[in-house]
Amino acid sequence: MGMHTANPISGDFSVGAAGIWIEKGELTKPVRNIAIAGNIMDLLGAVDAVGSELEFFGGKGAPTFGYLLCP
Repeated sequence: MGMHTANPISGDFSVGAAGIWIEKGELTKPVRNIAIAGNIMDLLGAVDAVGSELEFFGGKGAPTFGYLLCP
């Protein structure tokens, strides 16, 4: 969504996003114009599970994945 930044040396990134807010395991409300920031190595290191399904968005595909919020 829109502009994003990523540092190929440090792995730090910041991207715009839209989606559905989840509270206590329930989908609650749509959100847009939010920013997600972090470090790609930390993000990938926290992946706990990868789904077996593959969903395509335009020409790109990705499975669902789970990650640890507090590793």
